[in-house]
Formats: sequence, structure tokens, C-alpha cells
Amino acid sequence: MEGSSPTPGNVSANQGHCETAANYRCVIVTHGRYRVAICRDGVQWLFQKCTREKPCARARWKTVGYFVTREALRALQHRSTGANWPELDALPEGMNRETKE
Repeated sequence: MEGSSPTPGNVSANQGHCETAANYRCVIVTHGRYRVAICRDGVQWLFQKCTREKPCARARWKTVGYFVTREALRALQHRSTGANWPELDALPEGMNRETKE
């Protein structure tokens, strides 16, 4: 789902429910070993780094930050990657803090 803004509840059958899964349904953008996703409740963004504990294991994504503002998300993303991700410009300034059903 690179470059799109998925919403929780808008899921196809082959997408994962676990936020650390390689096929997690709410990924907004992936660049190399980093990605941004929406949490399963739709109340914050996750900045994640891909990790593998064993060469034969599937990729797992460790969350390194949780954000409700685009500015804070972009700050950690830039510190971690040293690059500008223009896809994040399309995000709203803040995440709606009400739980989404």
C-alpha cells in the first residue's frame, strides 16, 4: 500500500492484523528498512524499522516511535533516515485522537 493512506477496517483478506507483520494492512509508506503505518486503532502513526533475528525468519517490524502529530513523526523519520519522505506531506497535521471503530 505504498504511497496510499489506508484506514483501519478497509482490509483485504490477505493483509495482516499484527502491526509488526511484514504484510500489516495499514502501511502508508516504506523506504528500505523503515516504514510508517497507522496503528490498529487508527489513533496514531507508527514509525517502524525492519528487523530479522534469524536469516530464515520473515521480516518483523519494530516500532521505534508513536506519533499523533506529523511534525513529530517527520522529525524522528528524518533523524533516523537522513532523508525527506515527500509522502508524509500528504498526512494531516495531527491524528484524530478518538478511537475509530
